[in-house]
Amino acid sequence: MTSFFAKFPGALAALGPTHTFVTANERLASELRRAYDLLAGDRLAQTDGAAAWTPLRCFSMQQYFRQQLSRAQDLGLTGRRLLPDSLLLQTAMQCQPGGQLSSQLIENFLRAWHLLHRHRINTRAAPYDEPRLQPFSAWVDAVRAALPEQYVAEEQIPELLAELQCWTQRPLLLDHIDQLSPLEQHYFAAAAAHQPVVQRHSPQTGLPDWGGEAEAAGGVRSSRLYACQSLRQEVAAAAGWAYRCKAAQADALIGIVVPNLTRHYDMVKRQVGEILDPAAGSLSFRFEISAGVPLARHSVWREARLLLTLCSGQISSEQLQQLAYARSLQLRAWRRRLQPWPGQLGRTVSLQGWTALEDSPAALSALCESWPRTAPLADWVAHFLQVLWACGWPNASDAQSVQYQASEALTNNLMRASRSGGSRPLPATEALALLELVLES
Repeated sequence: MTSFFAKFPGALAALGPTHTFVTANERLASELRRAYDLLAGDRLAQTDGAAAWTPLRCFSMQQYFRQQLSRAQDLGLTGRRLLPDSLLLQTAMQCQPGGQLSSQLIENFLRAWHLLHRHRINTRAAPYDEPRLQPFSAWVDAVRAALPEQYVAEEQIPELLAELQCWTQRPLLLDHIDQLSPLEQHYFAAAAAHQPVVQRHSPQTGLPDWGGEAEAAGGVRSSRLYACQSLRQEVAAAAGWAYRCKAAQADALIGIVVPNLTRHYDMVKRQVGEILDPAAGSLSFRFEISAGVPLARHSVWREARLLLTLCSGQISSEQLQQLAYARSLQLRAWRRRLQPWPGQLGRTVSLQGWTALEDSPAALSALCESWPRTAPLADWVAHFLQVLWACGWPNASDAQSVQYQASEALTNNLMRASRSGGSRPLPATEALALLELVLES
């Protein structure tokens, strides 16, 4: 029998056809749905041989409220829409009160914005009405006034649904929900007057039941901890653990969570493939690697940012080698320059000297020398695109469908960001950091 990330508790199986399950995150919701399908299929096969059952309605907390907002819109109860992160970011950049436009300041504002709305914090009331917080309060007020009234912050959806009295027809079961925001508590308290709301926690921890062994022992199983010196060692250790699990249970389904997977995709695929399927390596079909990929994490932008970082400062010798072989750029002369010098580069490399190569992009050096020390974001976007295009970016003729679409979306979002960046001057490095935030959203 196939194993899953989470085990569906047998005691709750009877509630599957009648209840709506709401859990902490989408990963757990997805695995609970799969585990329920496995459990329901096995039970039906053992009884009457039927091959169909009612699927489990299980959502993450975020997905549940988004779905209820969409349902309220379909019913004509409201015309308000979810506030996109990109619009919030651009509005915050436009409304920043005075001073230097800073990516770190914008990022901190976005975090504070979500906390303010999640916990219903009034920045104009004590103890947040201190003089030192007034500039931030004014910034929040300016963003709220600039945002169209038709948008609602994600943290405010429960409050809007409670006002509209928009409930599901099924009873709700909150599974592994350790904390609720004040607005979520208000919504579920109001929903309890119309349908039963059941909240269940795992014994001792907020983790799912990990299988019969832990339940039989009456507690949580102990874990062994490993310390690795690098991500490469950590991935190798995880792949080795996966191999031992497969050896113990050949049909097991194993999941490995890798931070920043997109950035290390090739390395993870190679190491895991060599261990789980040595004959095929990374060409194996026995495993798959998947990840949500914002625009900022596509290789077409990572390679572009690496080139722009070199034009505005220095990069490491390892990064220079990555840049020379970037698929989205045409820097063949740099590859020939690097081949005779294995291991002889300095720790850091600047642009000077590399653009003088015979086959280097002719306009690259002149374009970078014409960069001002500070300029508005719109001017920087124009400078950046000129440099990238001079180097053949995004090299769409060799791009696959996903990368081609990513390059089109990148260009559109960069132009949109340039129109919302305001007129405040900022250095090139800060402009790159702001664009990274825009593309990450």
